[in-house]
Amino acid sequence: MSKNPTSPLSTRLFDALFISLIIAVPLVWSSEFVFVAYYPKLLALYIGLFLLYGVWIFQSHRRNLYYTSTLTLPIIAYVSVGTLSIFVAHNRVDPMLNLAHLVAFPLFFWVVLNNYRSQNLTQYFAWAVGTGILIALLGICQYAGWGFHWIPSAGFPSATLGYRNFAAMYVILCIPICLYLFIDATQEKKQFFWGIATAILVTFLICTRTRGAWLGLSVAITIGILISLIIKTHDGQPLRKSLFATCTKQHIPPVIVGIVITSLFTFLVPPNMQGRGFESNRLDKNSIINNVASIIDHERDTRQSLQTRLAIWKNSLTMIENTPVLGVGLGNWQYQYPPYDNGESVWEGVTPKRPHNDYIWIATEQGIIGLLTYIWLLSTAFFIAYRLIRTRNRSRVGLPFFIAISIAALSTHAFFSFPKERLDVSLLFWFCLTALAILEAENRPRSHNPIWRFANILALFILISGLFLSVRALKFDTHFARAQNAVERNDWTQVVRETSAAIDYGIFDPQVFLVRGVGHMYLGNYQQAAQDNQTCLTYHPYFLNALNNMGSIYNALKDYPKAISFLQRALKINPQHADAFANLGVAYQGLLQFDNSVASFETAYQIEPKNTQIRGYLAKAYYSQGEYHLSQQDTSKTIQAYQSFLKIWPGDAQTANIVEQKLRALTK
Repeated sequence: MSKNPTSPLSTRLFDALFISLIIAVPLVWSSEFVFVAYYPKLLALYIGLFLLYGVWIFQSHRRNLYYTSTLTLPIIAYVSVGTLSIFVAHNRVDPMLNLAHLVAFPLFFWVVLNNYRSQNLTQYFAWAVGTGILIALLGICQYAGWGFHWIPSAGFPSATLGYRNFAAMYVILCIPICLYLFIDATQEKKQFFWGIATAILVTFLICTRTRGAWLGLSVAITIGILISLIIKTHDGQPLRKSLFATCTKQHIPPVIVGIVITSLFTFLVPPNMQGRGFESNRLDKNSIINNVASIIDHERDTRQSLQTRLAIWKNSLTMIENTPVLGVGLGNWQYQYPPYDNGESVWEGVTPKRPHNDYIWIATEQGIIGLLTYIWLLSTAFFIAYRLIRTRNRSRVGLPFFIAISIAALSTHAFFSFPKERLDVSLLFWFCLTALAILEAENRPRSHNPIWRFANILALFILISGLFLSVRALKFDTHFARAQNAVERNDWTQVVRETSAAIDYGIFDPQVFLVRGVGHMYLGNYQQAAQDNQTCLTYHPYFLNALNNMGSIYNALKDYPKAISFLQRALKINPQHADAFANLGVAYQGLLQFDNSVASFETAYQIEPKNTQIRGYLAKAYYSQGEYHLSQQDTSKTIQAYQSFLKIWPGDAQTANIVEQKLRALTK
């Protein structure tokens, strides 16, 4: 297996642990989490890394020789900038979990680089792609209505990855590698297996209806084709000939069968996701053909799609202008973005967590320096691939070439999504980077620098800390998920109990205070509700829901000036927040400022004219306004207010008759 002078037992153990890691992280899932399967995957990742490092340190205790890579320096720079950005963050809790996510993959890079050589790579990529095939088969069954809908998902088909877009990210990494395994296969059975496997992956990618992934893979393949036509290997042979030198007539039948399978499924099997995912709320994208058409038809995209995304990007660029050096801090985009939004994407019940563009996300949180280090990292990876293609024997150029296509596909998709957040996707992405480093290491001497020995001890300490953090985060999210389920049942006592239990493990999501505050509100504990929402705002200072809730709470406590101050803060973030205007109307009414109350309710009603509750509040405000003007003996304004009441009053006829009688008395 490995060329390192290790015992066969430790080598086999390392291999088993590594294979288990690359299989477990994509496949592990749970139905008990708010952040779907993220924390189980994070824990699986840290357990796997801890065990890998344990075996490595044990088997190498007498050696101080380490492989390094051209990628090492940009990786260290990227992680260092992300770590430094924590010191400028407003919320210092969330960055710790983000840092655990950030450092895990460089640690993965380091341990794999020093334990595998190039002859091991193909078999381990086969395991990774095999996991992708299983994911694709599960997703295809979900798409067609053949089962597996019990696996938790925010949007089918997603298999065990939580959302269809996340599954598409993983698949576009797998497809080029699977294509390489097909081309490289010399046995007929393997040719058929990898040929059909490629067709399965492509079919599932189509089923995900993820346009950014389609575009990312298309761009990467197009660039790959152009490069294969231009570049020559070191012996002067065209790259395209070297890539397909192993292809024979035996490769043709799997290609034909694969094309037939994909075509028949795409055009003959309709989606049947049991009313879940986009089948229930995006009928315009339910059809694959319609989804393709929506790429160029802007009018068919809803506010939650293209227009909203463009607005978020534009507003995020303003954030970068204001904090260009280290950004707003790792993990803090979601906490600092709302003031820049002007109500374009931050609405009632919806606050975006990321800008749907990894490059903008990195620049906003880690500054221009962080973005440059990430671009340096990607550029170095592509340069290594190019150098390997130009210098390796022409029979060995296929693997670095197709790895580069996988990296290019995901890097293109990152302009429209957030693959860096997804642990399973990031694990396969970093395996691709590590594979390039391993191929490069064939021509690099090992380092005797004792600093790397110290780095291993530091890595083990980081992994222990990450394990501890992952376990606490997992327990936090377990209780938080139970609280969310209790909200759906209106079991407010259970909500308070479960959110309190979650908080005991850490504040991994400040919304836990919001939810507990809602529980206290419904139980009539307004002071505790105010305290919880204020704590939420300490971590998430521009959280629209918390600001609006504070207005409701202080209205209930009859502290109307405080209610108005919080509601005005909410309206600065979203000037079209109907509920905030309605609560503002209640506050003004409490202060006997009836004209301001009516104006606030009128604005709320203009924003949501179909909201019967707001309509009722506005009618009552008109009546209160009329009563006030009547006490001031202002007959004309009283008549106007009563008439406005009668126009929109949605309630009982008896109340309307009373107002009509008052109106007749005034107009005699």
